[in-house]
Amino acid sequence: MSRIFSFSTRENPAEEQLIEIGDDAADPVCEALASDTARDVTAAIYQEPRTASELADDVDTSLQNVQYHLGKLETAGIIMDVGTAHAESGNQMTLYGPTHDPLILVAQSSETKPMSSEQLKDVLGVVGIIGVLSLLAQWIVTRIRATTVEVTFTGPGPEMNQPDPLWGLPAGLVVFAVGLILVAGWAWYRT
Repeated sequence: MSRIFSFSTRENPAEEQLIEIGDDAADPVCEALASDTARDVTAAIYQEPRTASELADDVDTSLQNVQYHLGKLETAGIIMDVGTAHAESGNQMTLYGPTHDPLILVAQSSETKPMSSEQLKDVLGVVGIIGVLSLLAQWIVTRIRATTVEVTFTGPGPEMNQPDPLWGLPAGLVVFAVGLILVAGWAWYRT
């Protein structure tokens, strides 16, 4: 095989795609991935975009067999033409890459839904904001307590201890816990 010395890509793969086994969209995907060769070709393409001849060498099969599987994978929406590769001989070859990265195929009950990376980013963002607010609350309370004048009573009578606000817990921890409870309640209410 002639060595590829340059290539150009047209587009990057889209974000993740989540396909449930029970969906109609799963049928062509499962059919296209039914053979070992198709899965090997897909795995190689997800590592790095490649031409049909490179894939034939990588998975140790004929070019015709790879082209057959590439057609099925492309029809199922698993891979796509992502550019053109140029060989030393001057020939142009199609470069195949993933349509979605990652492609997630799940079997689940209708009551449970896995968390997508976008949802995870949202949750982590909210937790981060709550964390920053709790640190700010702790800093403010610490500053206020540092500027408070302490008065000591001497003489007869019982000692008067000022109760510690927030049940003796750090203010930042209380703000963080309340924030998490509010966000969890809001998320539960939405579902």
